[in-house]
Formats: sequence, C-alpha cells, structure tokens
Amino acid sequence: MDTQPTLHSTCNSECRCSTSTYEPVCADSIQYFSPCHAGCSLQPVEASDGSIPGPIVFGTILDASCKVWQTDPDAETRGSCWIYDNDGMAVRIVVLLVVLKTLSLVFNSLALVLYRAPVSPSESVEVSHAVKEHNEMVMTEPKS
Repeated sequence: MDTQPTLHSTCNSECRCSTSTYEPVCADSIQYFSPCHAGCSLQPVEASDGSIPGPIVFGTILDASCKVWQTDPDAETRGSCWIYDNDGMAVRIVVLLVVLKTLSLVFNSLALVLYRAPVSPSESVEVSHAVKEHNEMVMTEPKS
C-alpha cells in the first residue's frame, strides 16, 4: 500500500499555511512541513492587553546609532544600517537600563513605605454597644 504524504490535516485546516519555505518540525514522532502545518499558530496580543514597547525602544536606539544607511536613490528610502556607532549604542542602552532600574527602585520603595496590610476581622477592635453611666460608648478588645 503506497501512500502519498499530505500537508493538510484537521489541526491546520484553518491556518492557510504557506508551502514556499520548507521548515521541518517533528512532533509526536511525525515530521511536518513547517510549524504552521504542525498546527502551531501565533497568538497576537490584543489591544486591550497592552503593548510590547521593548522592540520599539531598542529599535529606536539601534536606528539612532546608525552611521551609514543603505539608500536607494530612486525610492528615496533608507534600507538596512551598514555601519553602527557601537560606543554610542552601548551608552544609549546603559542609560536606558539605568533609568528603568531607577524607576523600578523608586516604585518598589514607594510600595514598601506606603503599603498597609489589611486588618483581619479577628484583629480588629470591636465596638461594644454597651453604654456606661455618662452615655459613653465602650471599646472592648475581641475575646480570645
């Protein structure tokens, strides 16, 4: 019985996987054409979940450290960076990390100073509704 290999299965039927690049992946003792064909998928970050500023910030630092850009005179756009200012890039990254560590230290210190543990009901002082002679409320300690 001669069977032909197939690229499509139930786990990747909705994926629209490309066959232009062969990237073999093994899973469950089966070799798949690509991670997409194995059923793997990327889960994008929802807008409500926030953003991922790391690549944007470090990309900006890399762009600022470029000395010579690949240029296309016809398109008037820049391409890849050919030569980086390594010393300038190192300084920018260290400054960024020092600023972030300082902010982290400030906020952690504020949390340490300002945090108040919640009072459990067993530790709270109960107010007794008993009335003394001059209509004073009596504060009593909880009974142990």
